[in-house]
Amino acid sequence: MAAHKIARIVGLEAGATDARIAVVHCNRSGVKPLVDYKGLQDCKAVLLCADPLYECAYACLGLGTCARACPFGAITTSKEGLPVIIESKCTGCGICASVCPKDIITVEKDTSCVHIQCKSLDKGAIARKICQRACIACTKCAKICPVNAIEIKDFLARIDYNKCVSCGKCVPECPTGAIGDYRQMRRKKSDAA
Repeated sequence: MAAHKIARIVGLEAGATDARIAVVHCNRSGVKPLVDYKGLQDCKAVLLCADPLYECAYACLGLGTCARACPFGAITTSKEGLPVIIESKCTGCGICASVCPKDIITVEKDTSCVHIQCKSLDKGAIARKICQRACIACTKCAKICPVNAIEIKDFLARIDYNKCVSCGKCVPECPTGAIGDYRQMRRKKSDAA
């Protein structure tokens, strides 16, 4: 376990905790860029001094601030400019989440495998017009959840990870594919290896 290795390096003892992992809550599918940005490659700086980069005001900026901040090299950037977490390297330290000005990245228990991959607070029709995989707040996921772990708040589905059992029943109910089942994604990765 990474926590134990780090503890040994710094001369401390690691306590028993749930393993944690960074999760990206944006897939920016089909979201149009508003500008051909060539400036400073820092997400916080862009928010302070540049026009919006994407049609979705909640989208990941894709400038790699999180990847550069990760001391473990656990984040790469996809060809679409989205952060990709390398689970085998991620320690769940939370540095990536703390530097993300859009709150796109959170750190969750690694046993939490179902995640909303959208942060848009736009109403459903507007969100869907901007992003093909946006949450449209249709409530289908909340209705099918056997443990009432999903609620719709501010036009966005939200998972209570203290209740969620990662059964994945909500995933096929989502008409836009805004909910990702990381358990299935992990299984596909390990099958391919």
